[in-house]
Amino acid sequence: MIGSGKLATFLGKQFKSRWGTQVHITATTTQANKLAQIEDWADQGVCWNATQPLEPYCPTHTDILFCAVAPQSRADTSCWTNVAQAVVKLSPRFNKIIWISSTSVYASPPTPATLTEQAPLQTEHLSPLVTAENILAQGTPKDSTLILRLAGLYGSAIYSLHKRYAFFQQQQSVLSPHTPQNMTSVELVARSIFFLLDHPNLRRLEYLNICDLTHPTRQELADQIARAADYPPVQFQGNNPGRSQNKIIASHRLIELGFRFE
Repeated sequence: MIGSGKLATFLGKQFKSRWGTQVHITATTTQANKLAQIEDWADQGVCWNATQPLEPYCPTHTDILFCAVAPQSRADTSCWTNVAQAVVKLSPRFNKIIWISSTSVYASPPTPATLTEQAPLQTEHLSPLVTAENILAQGTPKDSTLILRLAGLYGSAIYSLHKRYAFFQQQQSVLSPHTPQNMTSVELVARSIFFLLDHPNLRRLEYLNICDLTHPTRQELADQIARAADYPPVQFQGNNPGRSQNKIIASHRLIELGFRFE
């Protein structure tokens, strides 16, 4: 596992729960002080960053390579392309590659529109995640490389919707109340990954959106959180669509493969 953030931690525990002693997990971190935390759920933690060779830390044969990379800051996004290049270099060692991307790769429509995996993407200049996806697509001749484009994560294992409520409070004077919200729970991500690992008919390269079926407006979501937590109501007064940028993300390919949302 390249990356040991909260999503990787949640999934690592799910892998252990499913496969027990049959699975050996090695997870990387860029911070040495986090190695002890990793070893709570992984068999081995290693300190590695994308400016170093990956070979010494990677077994010669790996069933699944899972990559959930996050930049240290918004200004430094080279980690995505650096890690993608490192993965391509060692791709013969991996049976399957699971790369966590984001629905931010899609270009923003002028008005709210439903986006499937075939929707237009941002240019590479605007999105280093698109660059990283292209590096993987061109350089990993595997039987199954899964590029999972996640909408905004939530859940007890990541962060609660209360964090989103705090952002809404701060920005209520500029954000539009009507913008649809795209959300993905960590539980849904885990269920999707296990479904895909068991699926017999995947393409060599799969792009899949993972997003909840419901898309409440920003105002509806804020109202739901406020009622559940007994918070003061938020009243949006602006017209800025914000990060959602009029996108309504559809998990089209996942449904096409037969996945059932609960």
